[in-house]
Amino acid sequence: MIRQQVNLLAPMFRKQRALFSARISLAICAVVSLALALIYAGTAWRGAALAGEQARLLQQRDTITRRLNDLVAQIEGGQDKSLDAQIASLTQERDRKLQALAALSRRELGNTTGFSPQFTGLASQRLNGLWLTQVQISGQHMKLSGVALGEELIPRYLHKLGAEAVFAGTEFGHAQLQRVIEGGNEIRFELRTGSATP
Repeated sequence: MIRQQVNLLAPMFRKQRALFSARISLAICAVVSLALALIYAGTAWRGAALAGEQARLLQQRDTITRRLNDLVAQIEGGQDKSLDAQIASLTQERDRKLQALAALSRRELGNTTGFSPQFTGLASQRLNGLWLTQVQISGQHMKLSGVALGEELIPRYLHKLGAEAVFAGTEFGHAQLQRVIEGGNEIRFELRTGSATP
């Protein structure tokens, strides 16, 4: 007799168990598909945001390039007329200041020590019945205007002024007298050194 041994426990005869059932495989496919869709949506959203940022930066670059080209054209093609006018005005102002500085440095402006001594001299010579209404001092020129209650007071006042050291040698080349009221004693006077009004 022939005997044959059959091993029913060999792996090829054993029932194979499926690792994933059909339901689990479908669920895994659904989850993977959902994850891929979310990744795609996120990438698309981020791409749209970057495209908007790129458009804004391109527009900013174009604006800056236009401004730069305008400035280059303005520099090369000639300057703005308002700038030319402003340069001319500032040049004239500079020239005036340089002339004033030169005159001050050469002491051409007459009295460079100030007018305080003249005003002190005028204030120290008081004469009852005579008062000054206006005093103008400009360089070497002086103008005195006032009112006197009698015509004899004006020469006395001038004599008293001549006694002041600051007015020694000062000559009033112009004198104008006018009565305030016809027939009255009150006289309005104006005295000027030299012939020109200060």
